[in-house]
Formats: sequence, C-alpha cells, structure tokens
Amino acid sequence: MVGTRKAILRAELASLRQQIETEKKMKDEVQRLEEEMSRLQMFQQLSNVLFEGDTFLYNSVEVTSLEQSAPYDYSMHWYCMMCCTNEVSIVFLPCAHQVLCAGCYESSCSSSMGGHCPYCNAEIQQSIKAFGPT
Repeated sequence: MVGTRKAILRAELASLRQQIETEKKMKDEVQRLEEEMSRLQMFQQLSNVLFEGDTFLYNSVEVTSLEQSAPYDYSMHWYCMMCCTNEVSIVFLPCAHQVLCAGCYESSCSSSMGGHCPYCNAEIQQSIKAFGPT
C-alpha cells in the first residue's frame, strides 16, 4: 500500500514537472512571438515612412506648388526644430517624427534628451537617417 502510494505520488510529480516544462516552453514561445510581432510592426512603420518619402519624391511638382502658396511658417516645417537652419534628416521610430538634423541629433538626443522624441516625448526605439523630408 505504501509502495503504491509512492508510485502514485511519483507519477503526479512527474506529471506536474512536465506541465511546468510545457508552460515554460509556451511562455518562451509567446515571448518570442511578441518580439517578432514588435519587430514586424517596427518594420511596417519604417516601410510606411519610406513609402511616404517615395510618394513625396514622385509628387514633387504638387509639393513644390503647395510650398510656394503656403505661409512662411509652413516652409519652416522641414527645418530642424533645434537649430532652425539645417534640414531634418533623422526619423524616430515608433513615432515616425522627422524633426531634427543629424548634427542636432548627435549632439543632444544621445545624451541630454535621454532617447525621447523632442516633438512628442515618445521613447525612441530606433532612429534612421533619411535623405530629404518625408
């Protein structure tokens, strides 16, 4: 009787260990999938930013005519919000704001701003050098 009780307890223990191992594998798989999903979302945002940049280049005639008829402050939209002299060239993800030039980004974002977008204060997960405003 004691022997059968021990055998039952050992079987239950083995079953519980297997359940724990299965749950751990499932949690690891969920974490891996969440990371993959996050990576794909970031890639999608980057694709959208790049696509918008391509659209901007293809529609340059329309954009040029809009800029000529726009008020003065609209044309300032493409200049760095810190130095107000250089054109914007850094895209922040995930917020997709393009508000700083490379020089201002190098001198301020990496240290004093603590990795946050200067426009919306979102945490910067990635920054990309872009050529031309998007």
